[in-house]
Amino acid sequence: QIRGWRFPRAHRAFGTIGRLGKKLSPILVHKVVDSQGKTIAEKLTVDSRFETEQKALNEEFEKKRQEYLAAKEKPEKVPPVYFDDPDQVMKPSTAYVITSILQGVVEEPGGTGGAARAIGRPAAGKTGSTSGYYDAWFIGLTPDIVTGVWVGFDEEKSLGRGEVGGKASLPIWLDYMKFAHEGLPPRSFPVPDGVVFANIDNETGKLVTAGSRAVVRQAFIEGSEPS
Repeated sequence: QIRGWRFPRAHRAFGTIGRLGKKLSPILVHKVVDSQGKTIAEKLTVDSRFETEQKALNEEFEKKRQEYLAAKEKPEKVPPVYFDDPDQVMKPSTAYVITSILQGVVEEPGGTGGAARAIGRPAAGKTGSTSGYYDAWFIGLTPDIVTGVWVGFDEEKSLGRGEVGGKASLPIWLDYMKFAHEGLPPRSFPVPDGVVFANIDNETGKLVTAGSRAVVRQAFIEGSEPS
């Protein structure tokens, strides 16, 4: 149960990042009807499974957001992580930088999610594995869709040596995402205000020089970029 329900919550986190910090509530089941057409259940969400815990978190978040709204006239006292929009839970610039880092997993040489480049459009993601190769994960997103794949046994046992996320899960993700994106034009992740870019030496982590051999274009929150 814990393993099964943790997964859609991971989807929610990645979806929020991909939506530039706007929260969402994934629907696990839209509707169930019987043979007579009677609705048995509808709109089963991730939140319904964690209703008690989620309610407390939402109340605490809203309390602090109201404190933020009350303090807006005093900028030096305004907490930096709350917003006028109650669905905004992260700065868009922060969400974009995280997405950019996750793009490196796919796009940079040596990235564990490099096989996802075969989708033929901008993508970001993260592979995951557990000790003993009991679980293999890949959660990845494009500007349109976020999808995660977990490979493992209901009764825990090893998948076999070397069966990591990039090998066992990513190919499944890729097959599905190619199908899911049919008819959708490729597009880049939108860049919000407050983000700047710099060319970074991938070996030193500093700004590029004439002697740099490996260069990456890195996103930074404005004001935090190297000079």
